[in-house]
Amino acid sequence: MSSDIRITRMLSLQERLAEEARHFRLEAGKLPPGHERDVLLTKARHSDTAVQMIERSKPVEAITGSHLQVLERPVCEDRHEGHESALGEAASPDR
Repeated sequence: MSSDIRITRMLSLQERLAEEARHFRLEAGKLPPGHERDVLLTKARHSDTAVQMIERSKPVEAITGSHLQVLERPVCEDRHEGHESALGEAASPDR
């Protein structure tokens, strides 16, 4: 009989990535300069970049908590007299 186990995450993805970056930096600090240290520092930078990408992908109202009003731009019919429409007809000035 299978049991359904649900795991609830206590930290958000950003928090986990930030913690991972911190851990990589701590481990890199313990190593002498070299390839292993560079690999850990690269992983830390990748985690930091992922956090930044997540932040940038959020809608503005999720970041600021405010609601933005979308302003509609007025539609202007043929701004220039004599401008030909898509049908090849000259636009009449009485529009």
